[in-house]
Order: sequence, then structure tokens, then C-alpha cells
Amino acid sequence: LKKKKMSSDSLPEPFDIVWGKIEGYPWWPAYVCNTDLLDGEGKKIWDKSPEKHNDHVVVCFLEMGRFSLLRSNEIKNFEDNLEHLRNGSSSDSKESLDRAIKKALSELQKQPEERMREEQDEGEEGDEGEEGDDGEEGEEDEEDE
Repeated sequence: LKKKKMSSDSLPEPFDIVWGKIEGYPWWPAYVCNTDLLDGEGKKIWDKSPEKHNDHVVVCFLEMGRFSLLRSNEIKNFEDNLEHLRNGSSSDSKESLDRAIKKALSELQKQPEERMREEQDEGEEGDEGEEGDDGEEGEEDEEDE
């Protein structure tokens, strides 16, 4: 697999594995969504902000299954920042972060087009649970930094 460099002001490509940052939360592994394939929560987020389509991407945070619209300064290359961001997280989020990193490393072994396949299949089967119904909400609140 050819490793692609992401410059600080460029946006990653669909299916890239990245670190994403939302204010109040630690940097977290995520994959960049292909906006043509979005449905559900991810599609709602993308569709409500057409003015941001040129300088934002939709990501899905690994192990959380939450979508967010991020701009280039809220995204970092996953592999280049792995050690720094892994070690910079607080101890209360370490276990879930380690699971997310393990998932990200596993996803990096796949061809880019295959990376979202699992999540898409899960989403089609389990749409009855809306956001926050996955039992991880309490955990997520504790990760606030």
C-alpha cells in the first residue's frame, strides 16, 4: 500500500484513517466518509451545511460510531501522529482509545474502499438505535478535556 502524505491545509480523501478533534474531547481515530455513500446521521450532518462542502469532511469516530463535520485543522494524519496522540490521552479514556487505535490499525490493512464496509453493514442492520443509544454515552462524557 502506498502511503499518502496529508499536508496540514489539505483535506484527507474518503476512507482515509485520521485523527479527528472536536472541541472538549481528545484527538480520536476516525475514518473519512465518502459523502456520496452517507445515510442516516452522517448524511444529515453533511446536508445541513452545504456552504462547508469545500473545506470540511465528514468523519466517523471509531469505537463511538459518531459522525462529525471537521475542517483541515481538526484532522491529523493517523500514522504520523500515532505515538504522540496515543500518549497524550488521559487515563480515563485510555481503554476505549486503545480499542479505537486497534480498530484503526486493522482498518489500515484493508484497501481504502473496504474500510467502511463493516460500518455500512452494521448501520443497515441496526438503525433502530439512534445516536447515544449505544451505551457509551456516559463513557464519552468522561473523556472531556
